[in-house]
Amino acid sequence: MAEHEVYISQLPRLDIQYSDVEFEIRSDGELLGHLGISRGTLSWTPSGSARRHVDWERLSELSGEWPRW
Repeated sequence: MAEHEVYISQLPRLDIQYSDVEFEIRSDGELLGHLGISRGTLSWTPSGSARRHVDWERLSELSGEWPRW
């Protein structure tokens, strides 16, 4: 099973106003991508690829389609 690592660039709790909070996501030491959270969107930037965005309302709609586990 892969060992996952997640790093956050800011601590502690903060109000996101002018810049995103960004998480660096790794699996077995290899960079998978960056997850960004802002007031208006969630973004995913796969390693070596373009950033993708989804707003909070659309994310809520999409999450209704995800399987439960």
